[in-house]
Order: sequence, then C-alpha cells, then structure tokens
Amino acid sequence: MKKISKLFFFVVISSFVLSCTVEDDDVPPIIEKQNSLKVGSMETELISGFLQTDEPQNDVYAYGIILYDTEVNYVNGQPVPENNTSNGIALEIYSDNPQMPAVGDYVFNDSAIVDANVLSNANLILGLDYEVQTATKIVEIEYGVLKISDNGTAYELSFDGIDEEDNQVSIIKGL
Repeated sequence: MKKISKLFFFVVISSFVLSCTVEDDDVPPIIEKQNSLKVGSMETELISGFLQTDEPQNDVYAYGIILYDTEVNYVNGQPVPENNTSNGIALEIYSDNPQMPAVGDYVFNDSAIVDANVLSNANLILGLDYEVQTATKIVEIEYGVLKISDNGTAYELSFDGIDEEDNQVSIIKGL
C-alpha cells in the first residue's frame, strides 16, 4: 500500500511540474482592432478611407478625411460600398503642405479663421444608407485633437474628442 501511495504522490507531483513547465507563451496574444472608431461604448473597425483635397486659401490647403467601417470605392465620384449601410467619421483639416496633410497635431477650432494645423469640422456619420444617400444620424464633434504621424511606410491617424452628445470619440491607428 505504501508503494501505491508513493507512486500516486510521484504521479501528482510529476504532472504538476510538467504543467508548470509547459510554454504558455505559445498562446497568441489578444490583438486589438488595428483601425477602430470608438464612440462612447460603441466600437467599430474602420476598413476604408479617403483623402479629398480642396482649393487653397491664403496658402493653406483643405483636406477632407473620411473613414468608413465597410469597404467603399469611389466610382464616377460616387461612393459604392460593399455593404448597403455603414458608419464613419468625416474630418476637415487645414495644412500648409500642398501634397499631403503635414505630420502633427490638428486642434479643433470651429471659427471662420483658416489656419494651418486646424481641425475645422468633424462629424460622425451613423447608419449611412447608400441607396437613399441619407444617414440615420449625423453627430457633430464639438472638440478634439487629430494627430497625424508617419511610421515610415504609411500615415497613422489618432483622434480623441467629444461629440455633441458628450460621448468620448476616438480613432486608434486609423489609416
């Protein structure tokens, strides 16, 4: 009986030691969405986006940045989505760079003064129906800072702000 107890004890200890030495590092890490838009408790992955340009004013160039949670292509100047409805964010910024928006922080300023590194207009577009070209809801962003950075191969956008309904709005790694 003593031998069985010792054998049982040895098996228990051995299995404990083996379970502690198994590599837990092989478990893949939880990966956050690479391009996400968060509005309050709602989060959606941003899949496509467009950069539009406008005529310069006083050597300052206007850029429109539109990011969607569905694949959207422009055909003959019109958006053609993969899905019939989508959510997104539209940002209007001013930069002194004529080719692309300059790297840096764009601080919200809704005054009529056009100046470089200004975020002048921002809206959430929720429930956009492409067939009838209307949105269920358009929510104005009242304050925020858009940061544009260059990682060497692509531009990255991050945004933190507050919308008119007092929701926290953020973009993480929006491209």
